[in-house]
Amino acid sequence: MPQAITQKVVNTFVKGLITEATPLTFPEDASLDELNCDLRRTGARRRRLAVAMESPAGESTFTMGDEHISTFVWENVSGIAGLDLLALHKGETLYFYRLDGPDISGKQSTFSIDLNQYNVSNSFPISESPIQFATIKGYLVLVSPAFDAIYVQYNSILEQMTSAQIEFRVRDFHFIGSPSKYSVAVNQTGVESDSQSIKRRYDTYNAGWLEAPLLAYSSAATSEDTKKDSGFQNDFIVENSGGE
Repeated sequence: MPQAITQKVVNTFVKGLITEATPLTFPEDASLDELNCDLRRTGARRRRLAVAMESPAGESTFTMGDEHISTFVWENVSGIAGLDLLALHKGETLYFYRLDGPDISGKQSTFSIDLNQYNVSNSFPISESPIQFATIKGYLVLVSPAFDAIYVQYNSILEQMTSAQIEFRVRDFHFIGSPSKYSVAVNQTGVESDSQSIKRRYDTYNAGWLEAPLLAYSSAATSEDTKKDSGFQNDFIVENSGGE
């Protein structure tokens, strides 16, 4: 009977580099040694290229030391399509580089942010603490155990970078006043007492109402169970579940 010729994949290398196993207990689909290779999830290998200077290369206004370095690519800065910046945290300063070409080192922006102005009193130094970045509606948000959470905004017209501390607020999900007067505007006739007026004002503003929309609503409302939220007044108000 003739034998059928079949092909068998000897090793796919999808398990990557494993250095703890011995040749007798070596797992399948893994490699024992790698040298200057980029390992891909598909099992493919690519030669790791050498480090070379950019052409043309430029020097930054600072020198690198032993400080912790954090970087982040800020895409579509301030909602401007195609405007990308590299944010680099070094020491107590946040630097920016334009990403409008292959040469980055010579495109350091003239603006920077001193993170020490947002320092908090704890045992975490800014120069040795990592920073986590995120983007929200075109703003750059920075959080770290060493300083208060801040957001960064870029003004393309003035070509200026500004930053501010994020104001955290807590929103309660339980009313503290009596719902019998929720169709009545704050400080309007019908509130029983000063104590109830304070609770009513707290519930109203906690729900997101402003004075003018509330007056317009109360003049037209016919039912006390019609409630609407007028929306957030600050893009950086963080809503958390609070107590009663």
